[in-house]
Amino acid sequence: MNEIKKEIARSYHCDSIDFQARFDHLWERELHKSGRVKTFTDLTMAFECTLKCHAILSHKSENPEEVYNAVRRCSHDISKLCAISNLENRDIYDSIFERLGNFSI
Repeated sequence: MNEIKKEIARSYHCDSIDFQARFDHLWERELHKSGRVKTFTDLTMAFECTLKCHAILSHKSENPEEVYNAVRRCSHDISKLCAISNLENRDIYDSIFERLGNFSI
């Protein structure tokens, strides 16, 4: 079962890398405001994918289907994704929530 969770997490991780790469590629090329907003959306989507990856990997003993469904129920809500993680050190999640928790994706 852990292999299933690792594969799901790997998929989210790859999506995060893709969003980050697109952000990096477009950030300097977008000179108008709406283009910058779109690239910022890519960056928040990268955070979302990373948080989903962390949430899945942090629930070590739970059924992969249950963990995946719990993550999916969070949808694009960064505050819910920060809350669902089961890691002991919450500092990074608190910081992300403070900075991005109010943004809608």
